[in-house]
Amino acid sequence: MPDTWANGNRSRNLVAPYAHFVASASPATGPFTTHYLISNMRPAAITVNVKCYSDGAAVRVGPAAGTNFNIASHAIAFADPVTLGLTTDPSYTGFGWCYFAGTDYFAVGFVTGYSVGGNLITNNNARSIMSGTAEHFVSTNLAGIPYWTSESSWETFMLAINPTTTTRTLNVDAYNNGGTLIGTWTTPLQARDLDYGILAALVGVPAFGGWGNADISVSGRGFVGWVAGLNSFSLQAFIVPVSLSDIWLSELTDADRP
Repeated sequence: MPDTWANGNRSRNLVAPYAHFVASASPATGPFTTHYLISNMRPAAITVNVKCYSDGAAVRVGPAAGTNFNIASHAIAFADPVTLGLTTDPSYTGFGWCYFAGTDYFAVGFVTGYSVGGNLITNNNARSIMSGTAEHFVSTNLAGIPYWTSESSWETFMLAINPTTTTRTLNVDAYNNGGTLIGTWTTPLQARDLDYGILAALVGVPAFGGWGNADISVSGRGFVGWVAGLNSFSLQAFIVPVSLSDIWLSELTDADRP
């Protein structure tokens, strides 16, 4: 693992996806939502500003100035689409991503699942089905998905974010487990945009039953993504960052901040 990944989830600039919409999974009443956990690992207090977008090109949701969190040394702050003021915004769609900008280094984890009245973390009846970490590297060329599936009750979703101010072209070539190309998804990844969908449908093989991998390329600096799998019957789930090639990495900087 390259040295640059040593602080891959700890930075002054981080991005992460979110979801929040009406859905339940007994005994959890819902909504289906995402909670962010913002951790200060520094010996002094820091401020983290959070600005969020819906799944449309550069469509800001929530307060124009974002939401500030003043976090004491070694303390943690919690946020979700409700407390960030996203759900009352007319442009809110239920899906999107947030940019976290700090005065010093910090980390962001997130959990997503079926809550009890919005409480996902501390209620025994909630179903936290997936968790992940915010990222601060973007690809400048190549990336990949080492595994994906579309079989039985399983579907794999791709979330592609361009946190920069320049539109890029994203190309995803999907292969079956034998290495045969079975479909391609090419899309303009707009500035500050989130594109997502079921991977099999995105690449044009909605009836595909099986598993494989995918190769990704982006036309310049500006792609970070996650792969989420969900079993609609058992609610088993996973979410992992898309693997970025170690020679095609670029850190988000203060100049990228919205």
